[in-house]
Amino acid sequence: MRFRVGNLTAQRAMQREFEEEVGILVPLAKWRHVARMGGPCWEVEVFSTFLEDLSKAVKKTEETPEVFTVDDLPVGRMIDNLIWLIPLSLSVIRGTGPNQVEIVY
Repeated sequence: MRFRVGNLTAQRAMQREFEEEVGILVPLAKWRHVARMGGPCWEVEVFSTFLEDLSKAVKKTEETPEVFTVDDLPVGRMIDNLIWLIPLSLSVIRGTGPNQVEIVY
C-alpha cells in the first residue's frame, strides 16, 4: 500500500487502494485491521473486509481481479504469507480468532 497524498490513515489508504484496484468503494467501517507486520526498517498494516457481491469488480490496473474460495486458493501463485493471512483475516471477521496480531520479522 502506498501513501500518496496528505496524512491519510492506513485504513483510508486501504479503502482508496481497493477502489483503485477493483472499482468497489468499501465503507471505512467495513475494513477491519487484522495485523501489523514489520521488521527493522519496514511496517505493513493488514486489513480485511467481507463482501457478499463481487460482481462489480472490474479490471482497473494491469491485473485482472479473480475470486477464489478459501478452500481453493491458488497457492502456487500467492505470496507465501497470504496462505496464513487469509485464514487469519477470516477468523478476525467471524470473531473466532484474535482481534489483531503483531508479526515481527
